[in-house]
Amino acid sequence: MDWTDNNENAFLSMLHEKVKRDPKGAPTFKTSDWNAMDNELYLSIGKRYGAERLKGKYNRLRSKHRDFSDLLEHTGVTYDLGSNTVFAPEDVWQMFFKVVNIKIFDIIMFYISMWILLSKMKFLNIRLLLFYRKLEHN
Repeated sequence: MDWTDNNENAFLSMLHEKVKRDPKGAPTFKTSDWNAMDNELYLSIGKRYGAERLKGKYNRLRSKHRDFSDLLEHTGVTYDLGSNTVFAPEDVWQMFFKVVNIKIFDIIMFYISMWILLSKMKFLNIRLLLFYRKLEHN
């Protein structure tokens, strides 16, 4: 099922609110939570995805955010928000693409769009990064 930018933004906003409300900054979502989020999304955007699709989208976003964060942590890698460009030495690109095994154009375009989206949503803060790291270990 396709996710429009509007639908994805609504989903990210909802997740962001849930993270802010959790005292530990790392909520654990149960099936009932996913169903409630599906209902909330339906009221907001008029579309149902279902609990399983929401879980899948959440996990894909988490994974892609982690990959982008890993890319930015490499020495010599920079991101220019003004031009929406990631700069890195050729050896870093080669190493990264061998590990990820994705076409160069696809990965650059995805990571730039994720960075912009997450920056706009104010997700790139220490609390959220800790939340993602905690989820990785669960």
